[in-house]
Amino acid sequence: MTWISCLLTSALLVPQGGKPPTKKPSDPAETRMFRPMPLPGAIAQQRGVRRIVVDGALSEWPKAVPIELLDPRQISGTSLGAYRGPNDISGQVYMVWDEKNLFVGIQVIDDWHRDLKNNVALRQEIPPVDNVIITFDPKRDTTTMGADPGRKEDRTFMFADIERTAGKLILWDRLRGTKNLGEGARCVVTRRDRESVTMYEASIPWNLILPPGTKAAPGYVLDMQVVINDYDEVTDRLPQTRVGWNFGMGPKIDPTLWGSLMLMREFDAERDKAPRFPRAPKPTHKLMEREDWLALYRGIHKTRPMFANEMTTDPAMVGGRERHKLLTDLDKHLQTYPRIDNLEYHHRIQRRMLRESAGLGQNGLPFFWRYSITDLLRRAKDAPPEKTVRLFRLPQGGWYVRSATCNFVVDPCGFGVERLYLDQGIDFAVMTRPTEATRRHDPLLIRMSASKPKRQFFTHLEFHLTGAAPGSMFMVKPFVEYLMGGLENVQAIGRVSSDGKVTLSYGYLIKWKDGPTMLVAGLSVTPDDLKKIGVRPDILIVSGAHESAAKIARYVNARYTVIEDVFLAPEYPEQFGGRYAYEKALRLQNEMKPLRTVILAPGESIDLK
Repeated sequence: MTWISCLLTSALLVPQGGKPPTKKPSDPAETRMFRPMPLPGAIAQQRGVRRIVVDGALSEWPKAVPIELLDPRQISGTSLGAYRGPNDISGQVYMVWDEKNLFVGIQVIDDWHRDLKNNVALRQEIPPVDNVIITFDPKRDTTTMGADPGRKEDRTFMFADIERTAGKLILWDRLRGTKNLGEGARCVVTRRDRESVTMYEASIPWNLILPPGTKAAPGYVLDMQVVINDYDEVTDRLPQTRVGWNFGMGPKIDPTLWGSLMLMREFDAERDKAPRFPRAPKPTHKLMEREDWLALYRGIHKTRPMFANEMTTDPAMVGGRERHKLLTDLDKHLQTYPRIDNLEYHHRIQRRMLRESAGLGQNGLPFFWRYSITDLLRRAKDAPPEKTVRLFRLPQGGWYVRSATCNFVVDPCGFGVERLYLDQGIDFAVMTRPTEATRRHDPLLIRMSASKPKRQFFTHLEFHLTGAAPGSMFMVKPFVEYLMGGLENVQAIGRVSSDGKVTLSYGYLIKWKDGPTMLVAGLSVTPDDLKKIGVRPDILIVSGAHESAAKIARYVNARYTVIEDVFLAPEYPEQFGGRYAYEKALRLQNEMKPLRTVILAPGESIDLK
């Protein structure tokens, strides 16, 4: 990937198992002007004659040069008091090798250690547990996040205190979205609470790291990234703070700048001169540049979203052949975007890891989304005419609704969405799937909660929101009318079982005074639920992923039916529903005839009168 000219000069030669790393917090005034750290490089020397036993204690290890994660510039996630200094989270990583294995020792300072017990389901692809993530790029050809062919040989390992996987090491293929236990790898985690130290020790066979036919040898160089994830809130499923080896190289954290690891026979930092790292080979694959993404966005927005109806022969052609071609291209890019990358991008946004979010937004689909929200903010300044609802499709999912009497959001998520609150104003928010991090925007909700007067958000399930005490969140009841300024009322639609359980998704009915009525169906609303609302909505927003979407649409028989959950990056594994594709949405439009139906691309808007 990146040419590394020298080692970090601050690396010290220290024996393993020594005192935990300590460092005084820097003066905030000193870090206000960001001084980039050097591009990092590391050395792993051969094990030699010493025998290493993987037991979580590094006392028998030879001396090794540490990879240091101690500097405040390496921190991501400091808002609302999430980071309290090096004693909150910091660490050092050590590596030695032999012909068969790479040995990894990690010493983490963490004031509260979060493990994962055996009774916690591991169905979540990103388990809520303190962990260290190490990714290797043996060919040094990864140039960006997302669907980069250079990532095919990359291997990611998760070091974590998970009872169910005790003694094993998780091998994670982030590009393909698979996760299993690395065959032949061993990992032991120990915790010393009195010293606030967590130790990870592992042996990783080289065949899990290197491509077939490649052998470890002195002078071999591979690129590498090391990140510590710190989960300090019991109810939070997302990490509040991250410490990254390459996070200190600029105000924005560039995900394409990794460090490099060189294997050496022996190295003495006090005696030997730091080796010169060779340049990474020039990538042979070609990816879309920013200009290509801009051309795709502008090409789509030169066309207009059009309604299909009973006279439409082919919904794909309702906006023209060129629009269909461009939307098909966009859908292919979204389909191939790695699901884990999408989830983690949302996680970074949710916990206001601004430097990481900004760095990710420099290239690929995140750049497309960033440009889209910037353009949407510009166009949203103009107020719609009286008795007109202007519906904006947010780039990463959800809706911004403008009218002459109020503005609100539905399932808001994605980079930059809080700017709508600051620039145009948001009176309230409704969330149909509030527990999913890809269906809400916590920084926006925090701003709304702290505003005077407070801006209401409607939820039927409690979730972790930084600063909100457990049990303090206002939760709606189904079929109760809630008064809102600029509207007649807002009504939640859902079910509560006899034992108090609710469906994971709720719908919402929004009524304007002397104006239209909008129904957001969510994923669980049924025709029986709709019999209770007593009105025929003018506007229906229904998910194509709803198992009864066509049935719901025909029952409602709205003047306008908007199909949502199209043009989203993957959120769920195939066994849990997978991704809703553009092609399926076109088939659904045919099934919904003779209703007037429309599909909006990211950033598009439409006026509904």
